[in-house]
Amino acid sequence: MTDLHTVRAGAQPIGVRKDLRVPMRDGVTLAADAYSGTDDTPRPALVALSPYGKELQALALTTPPQRRPSPMWDGCIEAGDIARVVQEGYVHVIGDLRGSGASEGEHIGNYNAGGVSLGQDAYDFIEWVASQPWCDGNVGMIGISYFGSMQVLAAAERPPSLKAIFVSGGHYDFYETTYHGGVMWFMPRAAREGRGGDSGWAFTDGVKSRMLETYSPEEIRKRVAERLDDPDVAAWPNLVHVLNYPKNHEAWFDIVMNEVDGDWYEERNPVTLAPDIDIPVWLQIDQGRGWTLDGTIELYHRLNGPKKLDIGPYLPMQSRPSSRSTTRCSAGTSTGSRASTTG
Repeated sequence: MTDLHTVRAGAQPIGVRKDLRVPMRDGVTLAADAYSGTDDTPRPALVALSPYGKELQALALTTPPQRRPSPMWDGCIEAGDIARVVQEGYVHVIGDLRGSGASEGEHIGNYNAGGVSLGQDAYDFIEWVASQPWCDGNVGMIGISYFGSMQVLAAAERPPSLKAIFVSGGHYDFYETTYHGGVMWFMPRAAREGRGGDSGWAFTDGVKSRMLETYSPEEIRKRVAERLDDPDVAAWPNLVHVLNYPKNHEAWFDIVMNEVDGDWYEERNPVTLAPDIDIPVWLQIDQGRGWTLDGTIELYHRLNGPKKLDIGPYLPMQSRPSSRSTTRCSAGTSTGSRASTTG
């Protein structure tokens, strides 16, 4: 077991276990950091998983949450307020997905990591956390955006140790996230490559295009030419660039090449998987994240277990759930102006 050492968030001491190696069933290992109290007392754990890099999330210990348009705001620091999570008596476990950060393996396409579903990896990650001597066997999940989507994928796999999830601002219907109402939106490019206040994925050589892995070079050339025949695509230098030079823009290339909803987006669609979830789910969304509001409501209606939907006021983008300086829901309470639905 990795040694526990102490860091400080202001005056608060926090125990840290760095660079844990979490085995997946196929032999790949994922990297994680665990934050807790400063002794070895077993505690319940809150897991947060994304491709944004666990080291970036550690900035939550030293940088207060920022609202846009602060130049210090970063849309990828979304695993949660580490100090608050620890203060409430949890272990906060932050992990890197396959093909990102310090983790092994390949990440190919949307929610499909080298042919292994990210939900399957989340299952293995959660059960490993539950078996550790510093965890009491009870696991929940926390986090915004990609972290939120991962919670739904994990819960649909029904890991026995996962007791509840608190999902904020996730992306569920991936087609509606990338082509909202059929209109292409560039936010997924920012999330992947880092633009406009997003650091982007902590990608490795294991991140690959699903399209390039699936089709022959001849078929790719044909499909690229067809996309470039669209005058709306050909008029945008960014799109011309990514279509001609996809190697380092693999996720955005896949999106641009799939402009119509269908099998590519439907595979492991969190909305489709929602009926498989039977644990308590608390969904939270700010109206300012309008591109995911409708998907959140659709997801809520498809959930079969205990559920709550919390729609917050317009001012969005303080990107850490359970922060001391935010009006988001925490510790079973909801503050601020809210429209809530319970089922």
